[in-house]
Order: sequence, then structure tokens, then C-alpha cells
Amino acid sequence: TDRLYAVKGDGMAGDQDREAIVRPGDEWFYKDFHASSAHRVGRTLYVSGEIGTTPEGLLPDDPKAQMRVAFQNLSITLQASGATWGDVAAMTTYHVGLKSQTEAFVEIRNEFVREPYPCLDWSRRYGAAFRSTRRDQRGG
Repeated sequence: TDRLYAVKGDGMAGDQDREAIVRPGDEWFYKDFHASSAHRVGRTLYVSGEIGTTPEGLLPDDPKAQMRVAFQNLSITLQASGATWGDVAAMTTYHVGLKSQTEAFVEIRNEFVREPYPCLDWSRRYGAAFRSTRRDQRGG
């Protein structure tokens, strides 16, 4: 099967259906670390953080390749949950060297997301780098 399920939890979400989504190939992560690729509570899907590790467990040296693999991994998780990028309402991303990676990140992100675009949280410290990059792109 391409999904594992955990149904009906206790606590605040106990009155809603709950489902642990495990991306194909990540069953070991679910069993060893007791964490799922995503978790659906009612109609809301929470997705675990993702890095650009290939199915073989390799991390490409090129940051752009890492970003593309991370988005591909997220696509697989979304598909395993029955969702698409069109269902994504918000994204939080973390980068090392965002100012140097902004153009590549936006290019790769645009390969996956479509209108209506999800919210994007780079947090305050990343926002300053983005504003500076936008000024540079506008010539100011």
C-alpha cells in the first residue's frame, strides 16, 4: 500500500477523523522515528518538513537541485494524501543563504505552485534578504 493509517486519536482532535500519511519508501521513518510524512485531521493536512534528499538518501551538492528534489518529495507526499499543490494554502521555508538562492527558489517553486498562490512565510530575518533582493532586481 502507498499509505499507512492511524484513525481516531485522543485529545482535542479526538472528535475528528485522523489519518497518518506515509510517503511510499518512508515506512522506515514512520516506524523508527514515529513520525509521518503528513497527517490529516478532519479536512486539514499537516505536512512534515522536507529536505532535498533523493530516494537513494543522497543530498545533491547543488542547492538548486536540492530545492527541486524537496518540491518533488512534497509532490509525492501530497499525492499520497490525495491532495495537490492547488490544495496548499501556506508554506514556511528555511534557507541558508536565501539572498543568493531567491531567484532559484522562486523559479523552482513556480514549477509546482499555481494560482491561487499559497501564503509564503520566510520569517522576518528572511524577509529582509528578500526585500533587498527585490530592490536589486528593480534597479534601486
